Amino acid sequence: MSATLCEECGKEVSWDLRNCPTCGKDAGCPNVRHANESQQCEALEKRYSDAIADAATRNISEKVKLLESHATKSVAVINVDVHYLRSFLQNPGSFYSNYTLMVRGDVRRAAERQNDRARSGVEGLLFGRSGDHIRYAALSLDGHGLTTYGGSFGMVLSDQSVRRRASILERNSYDFVREHDIKTWALENDPPGYRSDWSRRHRLTIAKLAHRINNTTKDSDLPKIVLTKGKNRSEDEFLEVHIHGTFSRDAVMAVSGPSKVSENLEQVILNEVRQQADSLGLTWIDP
Repeated sequence: MSATLCEECGKEVSWDLRNCPTCGKDAGCPNVRHANESQQCEALEKRYSDAIADAATRNISEKVKLLESHATKSVAVINVDVHYLRSFLQNPGSFYSNYTLMVRGDVRRAAERQNDRARSGVEGLLFGRSGDHIRYAALSLDGHGLTTYGGSFGMVLSDQSVRRRASILERNSYDFVREHDIKTWALENDPPGYRSDWSRRHRLTIAKLAHRINNTTKDSDLPKIVLTKGKNRSEDEFLEVHIHGTFSRDAVMAVSGPSKVSENLEQVILNEVRQQADSLGLTWIDP
């Protein structure tokens, strides 16, 4: 990704910076600027147009339009366990971190060496040094996320909290890098048309998933087409949301997850979480 010229002072803003180093104006998050490059936008528009045309030939345009309509209201969901959720919702001073920063700050231990290398490598290939700032979520139509990532409870982020700093990748980062054989941080190894900013997430959804819609598809099938939960991560299929920067509990507008759990102690904790969510005015989305 090339540098950007500041709209305020006209000076160059390096690809990895959010603010102009000359005047301080917000130039936009690096991941969003990358998704909005002309090459990315043109390639995505071509894929979207092709998907719409194919739907017309199969006489399913209305069903695809319905998916697109739902996708314009899709949300970013981050899954956590009940212990983390209680702590996060109870503490207004808590900020959501990521793996890299927690390991670097001695808050948690690193994953197994192979997994740590893979995570660091993929993050570097997709984001370079700005990867340190990325928080990962899943795109969802119904507020439910991926229980294989983090835990059984989904924190549903408000549109306001992500719309200026979130970009979308068509699929899981690891699978994307492997599928497209991305081996170096270079433009020729970064295929365009598979990313979008938040405002165009519906077009990326159609480009990826319109082919899965047919005459037998029901309205109730759409959430599971956008986010397919497998028995493990290798079976999950979803659009990955990349959020630049941290957030507090004020970014959460709803929580998804079960109302009951099997362990008595965890049920006590869950009851506390439910009460805290109610006190914050959060919607609870049952399975």
